[in-house]
Amino acid sequence: MSTTGNSPSDAATDPANPVNVAAQQAADTMKTTATQSADAIENSVARIRELNEEAITAARNAGQRALDAYQAALEAIVNAENRLAEGSQLDWFTTLVATQAEFTQRVGNIFLTAARDQLK
Repeated sequence: MSTTGNSPSDAATDPANPVNVAAQQAADTMKTTATQSADAIENSVARIRELNEEAITAARNAGQRALDAYQAALEAIVNAENRLAEGSQLDWFTTLVATQAEFTQRVGNIFLTAARDQLK
């Protein structure tokens, strides 16, 4: 029999009961931990997104530089072929080399246009 006159069910709902206080503290701690974990996850996801954007930008810039270098090399080859064609005294050789230079330039420009479109 209880000395305070309370039934056992009253003790279970009594907010001053040490068991209830401990349970409430544990629940509060779990809520705080869950909130902190959710915040940490959100911050991590945001940072990952930032890093992905930086990686994409860096890759796009590197691709652009590679295409610029390819274009410069292509132009040098076409110019060399044109100079070779101009310096020849054989008509058939001049026509052959000039045609090769034009073909190289057209195919290269098709590639460059397609590649630059992919970088956008």
